[in-house]
Amino acid sequence: MRGTRDGYMSEMSQLKNKLKEQNAKLLALSQEKVKLEAKLKMNAQYSEQAKQAFENKEINIKNLKQKIDDLQEEIDTKMADIENNNTQLTDLQNQIRNLVNDCEQLYTTYETKRDIVLEMKNASKNDYNAWKSNDVWGDSAEAKSEWPEDNWSAPKSATISDTTSIPGVVRYRALYEFVARNSDEISFQPGDIINVSCFSNTSL
Repeated sequence: MRGTRDGYMSEMSQLKNKLKEQNAKLLALSQEKVKLEAKLKMNAQYSEQAKQAFENKEINIKNLKQKIDDLQEEIDTKMADIENNNTQLTDLQNQIRNLVNDCEQLYTTYETKRDIVLEMKNASKNDYNAWKSNDVWGDSAEAKSEWPEDNWSAPKSATISDTTSIPGVVRYRALYEFVARNSDEISFQPGDIINVSCFSNTSL
């Protein structure tokens, strides 16, 4: 009987030790479970935050893509404007080049005309000096102080001697300006050469 009781007591002690070990393991597992649940909760919260951050990133990326599209459209518009401006600039350069060529031609024509006018002016000046030296107005002090004689009353004072004169025609140089009033009259300026026929028509 005592041996059986001792055996039961020994077996009970072993069972108690095993129970303690199991309780210790259960406690450790419970603590591990709590840790895992806390970690899982933290992971779930982090996952929610990560999901929210990912959605925000997607929204930002979408906005950036929209801005990039707008910028690309604006760049295309600017490039088209630049192309049009380059075309207009080329046209303006061609017009300016043509204007420069026209100005050069006009200046060349102007120089030619100016030389011709200067030659004509010098020739007229020489003719005027030659006419002035012909003593038409009179070089003496007496002639300068007196009023010029009437060309019609004294035509000989304005008579011009010319080796190429026409027979029967006398050449006169006009001393005054005259404006014709009738159809049978002529207008002339001072210095004009007038050919007067010496023969008069006596027929009625």
